Amino acid sequence: MLIDRVRGVGKDIHSNSNAAEATNANTVQRFLQRGVQVGNNVEVNTAGESFVLWQWLVGDSATTGSTNSNGSLDTSVIAADADHFSIVSWTMSDPAGAKTLGHGLTAAPELIIVKNRTDASTNWPIYAEVIGNTKYMYLSTTAAAATFNMWQNTSPTSTVFSVSSNNEASGSANDEMIAYCFRSVPGVCKVGEFTGNGSADGSYISTGFKPKWLMVKWTGGGGLSGEGWLIKDTVRQTINPNDDAELYANLQLLKLLVQRMEQTFYQMVLNLKVLVVLITVMVLHTCILQSQT
Repeated sequence: MLIDRVRGVGKDIHSNSNAAEATNANTVQRFLQRGVQVGNNVEVNTAGESFVLWQWLVGDSATTGSTNSNGSLDTSVIAADADHFSIVSWTMSDPAGAKTLGHGLTAAPELIIVKNRTDASTNWPIYAEVIGNTKYMYLSTTAAAATFNMWQNTSPTSTVFSVSSNNEASGSANDEMIAYCFRSVPGVCKVGEFTGNGSADGSYISTGFKPKWLMVKWTGGGGLSGEGWLIKDTVRQTINPNDDAELYANLQLLKLLVQRMEQTFYQMVLNLKVLVVLITVMVLHTCILQSQT
């Protein structure tokens, strides 16, 4: 479940679903300085069950968004004080069409996650710099990167990103849209890629900081036909090797222990300067890491 200050409390969307935004006052009820207040909805507060909450703190400038007119269509934007993350919302014009949209960061985002809040049966298209501006992935599926003109075949700039006339990326006329933008900032956030080596020693990826949250996605190559959006953190498992309690952004179910998934074994080790990923097949991944706080 994703809830943010731009859309407001009780407005939830689910990364494992293509459903439209739903309103439920008993999920997140208030945003607090260092947390949230939740109601009694079973998704956030069931007796005897464990939950995990990941928060991207915007900082002292946190509001419900301010107007950004850098693109061909105005957006409402919250940008983090650390300049690594922004939330962008817009209402598609009538008639709809390809647009440029202001993202509020001082440099081009490397990863953009988009969701149509209004229309049901719309997936979560993702732009990733590492796969190029002619391709996209879906947060809600296990599919590899695919070629399609989702982003006008245009890379983001320091002020805007581009969306084509597509119900999932730009929205139909009057649709409400949301996007989450990330960029690498030393010591704060890292977006990048690595290629698996098929070795028991795994691939070593330098992050420059100790990551607290990690998401990895196979984008193509090797012997896989599909692989989900694996999420790790140092809260649910505080010691290395970080090989337990797997979650996937595209699934509802918790993955307990190390599981074999399409001949791939994951074992994560979160060190001060290096992330170690142990993989048994040659695959190309894209990853985003959030720093230890």
